[in-house]
Amino acid sequence: MWEILINYTRKKNKKLDKKGHSRLPLPSHLSRKEVIIDPDDIPSGYKEIGKVENEILDDVHGKLHVKKYVRKKYAVSNGDAVIIADMPTLPMPRGNAGPGLLSHLIIS
Repeated sequence: MWEILINYTRKKNKKLDKKGHSRLPLPSHLSRKEVIIDPDDIPSGYKEIGKVENEILDDVHGKLHVKKYVRKKYAVSNGDAVIIADMPTLPMPRGNAGPGLLSHLIIS
């Protein structure tokens, strides 16, 4: 009888040692569509302080592309409050697969 032993050591990406996900970025050769989302009814006195970017991989008519959501952040000058737009509802919370890609996978 043969006995086979397999030894495996996972190599972690050194750049991703910080807390959070260990997802690699989506490939750069895919076409990208940028969607800018501003919060509704920004009160006067708020100014833009940054933005949050999320990339979602989607499938449209058999071709993969990346939809990049850019949500702008606004704050009061004294720093008491920050407003940011909500992310659109996705089929998988905290996932980076779009509805077109998921439906293609299910049907295939």
